[in-house]
Amino acid sequence: MLLAAVLGATALIGCEAPPARPDALDTLRAFTDALSEGDAALAAGYTDSPERARDDIDRVFTALNRDGAEFVVQALTVGGSAGRNGADFTLGAVWNLGGSAYGPREWVFSTNGTAVREGQNWQIAWRPDILVPGLQEGEQVRFRPQPPDPPEIRDRAGQTVMAQQTVKMITVDPAHVTSPGAAADALEPLLRPFDARLTRAKILDTLSSGRGNPVAVTALRADDYAGIQGQLAAIPGVTVSDQARLLTATRALSSPVFGVLRDSWEERQEESAGWTVELVDVGGSATVLASEPGIPLSDVKTELDLEVQMAAQDAIVDVAEPAVIVALKPSSGAVLAVAQNEAANEFGPIALTGLFPPGAAFTAITALAAMTEGLIMPDETVLCPEEGIYEERRVANPGEETPGEVPFSSAFARSCNTTLAQIALGLSNEALHDMALRLGIGLDLETPGLTTLTGSVPFSESGTERVEASIGQGDVLTSPFGMALVAASIARGSVPEPVLVAPTNGAARDVSSPSATTEAAEGAEGVEELLPLDLALTNALKRMMREVVTEGSAAELGDLPGLIGAVGTAEGDKSDEMHGWFIGIDGDLAFAVFVGEAGTAHAAVDSAGRFLRPLQN
Repeated sequence: MLLAAVLGATALIGCEAPPARPDALDTLRAFTDALSEGDAALAAGYTDSPERARDDIDRVFTALNRDGAEFVVQALTVGGSAGRNGADFTLGAVWNLGGSAYGPREWVFSTNGTAVREGQNWQIAWRPDILVPGLQEGEQVRFRPQPPDPPEIRDRAGQTVMAQQTVKMITVDPAHVTSPGAAADALEPLLRPFDARLTRAKILDTLSSGRGNPVAVTALRADDYAGIQGQLAAIPGVTVSDQARLLTATRALSSPVFGVLRDSWEERQEESAGWTVELVDVGGSATVLASEPGIPLSDVKTELDLEVQMAAQDAIVDVAEPAVIVALKPSSGAVLAVAQNEAANEFGPIALTGLFPPGAAFTAITALAAMTEGLIMPDETVLCPEEGIYEERRVANPGEETPGEVPFSSAFARSCNTTLAQIALGLSNEALHDMALRLGIGLDLETPGLTTLTGSVPFSESGTERVEASIGQGDVLTSPFGMALVAASIARGSVPEPVLVAPTNGAARDVSSPSATTEAAEGAEGVEELLPLDLALTNALKRMMREVVTEGSAAELGDLPGLIGAVGTAEGDKSDEMHGWFIGIDGDLAFAVFVGEAGTAHAAVDSAGRFLRPLQN
């Protein structure tokens, strides 16, 4: 009914008094119904040339949208110029060419044709232009999206992070190479400097995957290609073509967030694109039938900071083990940097979604929980034995230092696990879970442009479980992003809502705000129930974290003014697998460093120093 309202009801005209429901109209309505259902074979059956009609209809459906057409009979004249056994008709159509940011892409048009009575039946005299205006034999219909001018992705200072560039696609045709081995031998030294994964074996695997057909081996930036253009041209079977791609501003820039930003950018381009429908003749010349412009797009502003991002990348690039750094801005929740080295990239986006035991880095949460329940304060004297059995869990301290009887702040600064294990025995079963949640661990964050996991801290069911959880072991798992969020929450006094794509307006929010787009993880309290941290106790924790840097387990960072932090070494899935952590706060910069299978936390602490010193200078 809606389509009839758009295109108009059927007008029936006859030179002689026609029957109330002529057979021609029945045939035309059956034909338009079949077209609207996307059934080319059924529609073609109502024509005088079913095979040719079916081929023509199938080609148009393939070029446009098989399920997008809605046809109706707009007008029918029986007799007249068509003769006593003929009928002239007009069809109306609305063709939905897909959705967009501004609504459905709809092409509205009308076509004309003739039906002929053969005995008791009516048939449509088939012509391609009954389906598409002006379509002739041998011509093709082509639908082309018309994307808007490509916007750039920028950092918080307006610097270009990603932009569309022309790349050179390097393709190899196995039918024209001297041999696959010879092609791989020639390509490896040229391409591997730009992508270390392009070994001879990898190139051979790529060639064989094409099963004799040409295959794309890699894409090079224009500047990189210029230096080896002549050498590539001399390799038999190698061809080069241009292709537009969204690339980072420099090859040095690398982050797991760039893939998500690229996907979002491409989706935005597609949704905002205009469209054109063309007729293409046998010579390739195109005639525009209909078109509609797209929506111009502004540049995408992110909260990334290229200076911080590059400092993070440079700090871990030479670390042999998988290493990551995540940096946030506590005052606003801005995601400033997410960096991974090549070893970490082999395991996917572990900076954002990798879950690992946090070890003693978790003791910042334990200490705050213990102070909140009134069990301990920084200046109270505690014991820090070398090792001990707490409930059923043997706990030992990292390193060789056992300070003995010291203030709690000193035991914390020296990552004294035995002290924290003893304190944990006095905690309530929910204390660590609740405090971790108040610091961001266990929240299911909905951050536009990011997919993240913060981790989980289950409720403790026994003293042994509390002991294990207190030192970041047992069932406690967190991600580097989650631990960076912990540091940001300590700095801010509440959990900031992480932001990657800059909001168009509005102030920064806590995730404890009911209006925040965040939900608690399954089984956790609603986000609106999260309470800000106690200011006095949080400040006490910060002083303890400063002591970690000035005279504790991260004393090599003591030259960095104002830095506070926590150090952790955690047992991994294997008994001999030890991960290193450092979480830190430097003014309005909160971050987490994770180095997997490092054996100790030294690599994480050293990486933190390499990260911060260029920024402070």
